[in-house]
Amino acid sequence: MALPDDGIDAWAEQLADRDLPSASTEVRVLREVLLARAARGRRKQVSEHGLDALEEHALQRLRFRLKQEGLLKRPFRRWTLWLPAAAVSMLLAVVGVKLYLPGSQGVVYAVVYEEPPRYRGAVVQVQLRADKPLETARQLAVALDKLGAQPRLYAWQGSAVLDFEATPETLTAIRRDLPDDKLPADTLRVGLNRLVFNEP
Repeated sequence: MALPDDGIDAWAEQLADRDLPSASTEVRVLREVLLARAARGRRKQVSEHGLDALEEHALQRLRFRLKQEGLLKRPFRRWTLWLPAAAVSMLLAVVGVKLYLPGSQGVVYAVVYEEPPRYRGAVVQVQLRADKPLETARQLAVALDKLGAQPRLYAWQGSAVLDFEATPETLTAIRRDLPDDKLPADTLRVGLNRLVFNEP
């Protein structure tokens, strides 16, 4: 059989059925023989090994070729992308709930150097002197929290500001349990109280 003028590539294209109408009779016959032989070989393999084994073998051959070419790397798992993000978001959710729910943590501390809120209405404000204003206010906040007063602590312009809500029950407990040198209980009233600690 004579090869076409443009060489082996054109002949392979004719065999691959890319240019069948212009192919010679010899190319058409050769193509039919090759297809029949491939079909017979496939039927024989399917009858001996089964279709699943044949497909698995073809898949293994494909993987081997892709690895040789450097196109197949480690299998990519999608869960490796979202697993760290999910873990971080769960951690942030738990920490956020822990920080921002007053009942779950106890004393809620505002960001240091955050200005305390300005209230309208009756607020009992008591000025106190302490060597370490923030530390003294923090200790008192812990004691008030144990008595159920829900304190909020702020540090602003060198002062420590402690706000807490006093109900009749908590006010009675404060007067009974906290010493007067720590907190002058006779100056406090039912409702919102603000203690401002400054250095002497």
